Amino acid sequence: MDDFKKRLQVEMKELEEKFYKLDDFIDGKIFDTLEREDKNLLIMQLQTMRQYVFILHTRFDRLKG
Repeated sequence: MDDFKKRLQVEMKELEEKFYKLDDFIDGKIFDTLEREDKNLLIMQLQTMRQYVFILHTRFDRLKG
């Protein structure tokens, strides 16, 4: 695997880890104590991260193809 693919794969893995941690946080008890605006921002961040993960996977799949 060339360097570009390896870097892309590392980026995907790191982003997925952050995505799952944020998703778990949003499902947790502390999230419920936050102000509405902070909750909304974190949910927006999670949605954006989901799109970013999808884009990285699509790019990686196209490189394999």
